Amino acid sequence: TPTLESARQVYEAGADIITTNTFSSQRVSLAGESLPEEYRMEGMAAFVERLNRAGVRLAREEADRMTALTPEQPRFVIGDVGPTTKLLSMSEQVDDPAARALTFDEMEQAYYEQMCVLAEEGVDAILLETIVDTLSAKAGIHAFMRAKETLSNLSPSLCRESRGGSSTPSPHRDGRGVSSFPELM
Repeated sequence: TPTLESARQVYEAGADIITTNTFSSQRVSLAGESLPEEYRMEGMAAFVERLNRAGVRLAREEADRMTALTPEQPRFVIGDVGPTTKLLSMSEQVDDPAARALTFDEMEQAYYEQMCVLAEEGVDAILLETIVDTLSAKAGIHAFMRAKETLSNLSPSLCRESRGGSSTPSPHRDGRGVSSFPELM
């Protein structure tokens, strides 16, 4: 599990980008896990939200600290949205090829909830990664587009400086967002 110290080491080694430690941190992947005692009353939605907020805060704190030390080298935080433990394109039941563990809408909603929290917390962009199921990837893309609509003050890449009213200073002091860097897209 990455810590503030490991984030610091990555940036000090010369990285400009760090991902949040939120890979598979949505309710579909976490559904089979037992909740820590302190979250049982609040439920899975609250646990997922807190997990994602903590992941962004950890990475954002170090990115902002390093950017303040070397403003000529801004640091970026990418919200990591990874695969789920379920497939939409294939049945998990050999004897019933039409069976699915969840619907497209349920998968899209899980990604959407995660992306909204990541964006609200101040990521510079969203990385939808390591998805082997094309229909799940499509649900992730739909969730991203929906998050852009819902959080209308976000730019196409969910860049933080477009949000306005952020409590954290943007590392993009020249007004450029991640979308200004084609090599990051």
